[in-house]
Amino acid sequence: MEVPLTAGPSTGSVDGSGGCCRSTARQLQLCKLLYFLEGFSFASFGRFATLYYLSRGLDAHEIGLIEACRPATAIVGGVLFGWLSDRLRRKKAVFLATRVASTAVLLLLPAPFIGSSFPRILALNAGGGFVGVGIGVLDAYTLDLLGERSTEYGQYRLWLAVSWGVGNAVMGNVAQISFDYNFILFGGLTAVELVLIAAVLPARTRSEVKLRADDARLHLQEEERAADASAAAAAGRAAPSLRRVLLSPRVLLFLAEVTGVGVLMALVERFLFVYATNELLAPPSLCGYAVGCNVIVELPIFHYGARLLRTLGHDLMFVLALAAYAGRVYGYTRLTPATVWWLLALEVLHGVTFGLAWTAAVDYAKAAFPKRWQTTAQMLTGLCNARLGVILGALLGGFFMQHGAFLGETDGRALYLLASVAAAALLVAHAAATLGLRACGARGLLTPPPSAAGLPVTSE
Repeated sequence: MEVPLTAGPSTGSVDGSGGCCRSTARQLQLCKLLYFLEGFSFASFGRFATLYYLSRGLDAHEIGLIEACRPATAIVGGVLFGWLSDRLRRKKAVFLATRVASTAVLLLLPAPFIGSSFPRILALNAGGGFVGVGIGVLDAYTLDLLGERSTEYGQYRLWLAVSWGVGNAVMGNVAQISFDYNFILFGGLTAVELVLIAAVLPARTRSEVKLRADDARLHLQEEERAADASAAAAAGRAAPSLRRVLLSPRVLLFLAEVTGVGVLMALVERFLFVYATNELLAPPSLCGYAVGCNVIVELPIFHYGARLLRTLGHDLMFVLALAAYAGRVYGYTRLTPATVWWLLALEVLHGVTFGLAWTAAVDYAKAAFPKRWQTTAQMLTGLCNARLGVILGALLGGFFMQHGAFLGETDGRALYLLASVAAAALLVAHAAATLGLRACGARGLLTPPPSAAGLPVTSE
């Protein structure tokens, strides 16, 4: 049974500190559980997909094509379903429908007819990507429920990091037995998540209920004021269009940088296991433990995200994220089969990169977009980072790892040496742009306006 949610005070009592009503508090606790299940279910196969494809006889170039194909179709699907979610004010319905479809598609992968053919694997990933909207809707749901406490987002998102780290450490050992168990666990955990969402989360959030009421009221006002052209023009100025926000220089630069970080992350997430197993002779269990180490620093960063945003600011968080990445991937190039277990120490730096960059990105997107387009904002941020960035990273990384060379190195060493140089270059460009803007008396490159930073966007 769905829990009713309205915008008035009758939804539940408010605690003494002025926090959210009890029903909203229960839903926020559920969001923690949903993030946990989300991370664990995707850990069942996500990073181990490359090892599965290697077991099917595919090479790095073919793996790169597969890993690029899925996010390519996900861009189309993500934009469509993000827009549909905002247009219908139905985050829950869209999330459930797409998750059921994407889960069903992925569970077809181990079928002999599919898994024995590269073109069929490619086609299946294309279909799965189109309906795989990722966690953008869950992010938007959580931010909506938090309301004015939106800077506490990291305290909820960290539960995905916990389950992602623990899940990968467990699944690395499971994969050494049989990949069939990975698929079974993925299906089971996703089913539990879907049942919880269907049974407990409200059909519409408070924001969606309010926006629907606002839409109806504005419609009546427009009919009454149809003859008043000046009032209509004023209303148009008060409600910036999605197109105008998207075409603003700062938002375009933000999306470009988020995409660049996505490319760099894809070089690790899509090819690190290929490099580790083929060139460093690492076992699958080490690969799983490596992902588990990712979250050691990530967890406190998400927990103290609001404080870090106030203390460091968005720009410095991005700079530190890129510095950690550059050092991490350069370390890969120094590893040998005898020292491969030092990979675990290097993977701790992932938490610095992802924790700082993603916390800053989510908060900036919330501040930069109007309230009625918050789902689209989070979906678009995720699409640029985890879709477009992954497409470019997978295509370029797969081809370069198979055929390229850099500074006298080849294969995986060349790829990660180049990635280190690229991250350092992006770091310098961001720092120079931010310092230049501040020298001219303007805000930093990714610094929201003082009235919007860390707060819900109230302008319509």
